[in-house]
Amino acid sequence: MNYKKYVLSVLELVFVAVVAVGVTGIVAFLFYRSMWAMSVLPVVFVFFKKAEQKRRLRIRKERLHKEFIEALKALNNALQAGYSMENAWKEAEIELCALYGRTSYVYCELVEMNALVKNNMPLEQLMLEFALRTGVDDIIQFAEVFAYGKRSGANWGKIIERTVYRIQEKYETKKEVEVLLAGKRMELLIMCMIPLFLLFFLQMTEREYMAVLYHNLFGVIGMSIALAVYVLAVFLGIKIIQVQV
Repeated sequence: MNYKKYVLSVLELVFVAVVAVGVTGIVAFLFYRSMWAMSVLPVVFVFFKKAEQKRRLRIRKERLHKEFIEALKALNNALQAGYSMENAWKEAEIELCALYGRTSYVYCELVEMNALVKNNMPLEQLMLEFALRTGVDDIIQFAEVFAYGKRSGANWGKIIERTVYRIQEKYETKKEVEVLLAGKRMELLIMCMIPLFLLFFLQMTEREYMAVLYHNLFGVIGMSIALAVYVLAVFLGIKIIQVQV
C-alpha cells in the first residue's frame, strides 16, 4: 500500500458532496440570495474533496506513527530480553496483533516483512521500502538508522533504545501540543460561525435594511468582497493553529 495517497470511498464522496452542497447553499443564501450562486458547487466540491483527502491521509499517518512506536517499543523490549533482531521483529508482530488487531497497518507490514525475511530478503531493505511508502518522517529516519546499523555492525540494543526514546519523546510532545490546541480550534470554530449567524439574524429581522445588498451590481460586489475577506480570515485562522512538531 502507498500510504502517501488516499482514495475516497463512495460513502466518503457522498459525505463530501453533502457538505459541499450545504456550504454552497448557505453562502448562496446569506451572501447573494440567489440560486445562481450555486453554480460554483463543482468548484466547492473539488476543494472539499481535496481537503477531505488530506484530512484522512493525516489521520492514517497519525495511526501509522502511533502503531509504529508501539512496534518499536516491543522491538526494544525483545532486544533487551536477548532476542536476535529477526526474532525481535516477530515479537513486535505478536505485540501489534494483541494491541491493534489483524487489521493494523503496521501489523500487516510486519507479517509480510517477517515472511520475506524467511526467504532471505534483507530486513533493512524491506524496512526502508516500507518507510518510503509511509511518508512519515520518524519511520523514514528509523529505517535509515536501522540500515546504517545493519551495515556497520553497531550495537543494536543501544541504537534501537536511543532511537525509540527520541521518537517517543517527540510523539508525546506532539500530543501535548494537540491537547493545548484543541481549545483554540473550538474558539476558531465559534469565531467563524459568529459572522454567519449575525448575517442570518440581520436578514431575518431587518429585511428592508439588508435588501440593498442583494440583486444589484454594487450589492453583489460588496458581498463578494465581504465573502472573500471572511474566507481569507478563516484560512489564516486555520493556518495559525496548524503547528508542526
